[in-house]
Parts: sequence; C-alpha cells; structure tokens
Amino acid sequence: MLALQSLQYLLLLIGIMSTCSVGAHRFVTREELESKTGENGSDVWLSILGEVYDVTAGRDYYGPGASYNMLASRDSSVPFITGTFTLEEADKDPGTK
Repeated sequence: MLALQSLQYLLLLIGIMSTCSVGAHRFVTREELESKTGENGSDVWLSILGEVYDVTAGRDYYGPGASYNMLASRDSSVPFITGTFTLEEADKDPGTK
C-alpha cells in the first residue's frame, strides 16, 4: 500500500493526476471509464484499486499513441502493482493471481 501512496504522491507532484475536493466522489461506471481514452479530445482516465484518476494533463504519456496508453480507460491496478507496464499485464484481472 505504501508503494501505491508513493505513486499517487508522485503523480500529484508532477501534475499528472487530478484531485477532487472532499465530498466530490461519485461512482463511475465501467462504460464511462472505458470512454475516457483521450480520443477526439476526450479526457483520459484510469483506475487503480477502485480509485479513478483523471490523467488528462499527462496526455503525452497516457493519450492515444503514447507509451502508457494501454493503461488508459481501464482498471490499471495490476500493472501499477507489479511494475510491468504492458498490454498483457493491463489485460489481467486484478481479482485473480
């Protein structure tokens, strides 16, 4: 858990992760998350351990054609936990071993 907190802090420092104000949390459907790909000017979101992050400011990293695009618009828990940032790792279900 410490590694995840460190990652979140790092993303905040470099301005890639947005934060929302207290009380502004809401449920995000899988369909809504999957629509945030960065294509056609849309926002870029990703999810880690149930938290959804707006990484639109990091479009150069997470947007279409970027090196970490395979993490966008999906649950990216497995790659962020394992440190293996590949499409195969991103396709793994975080609920399985």
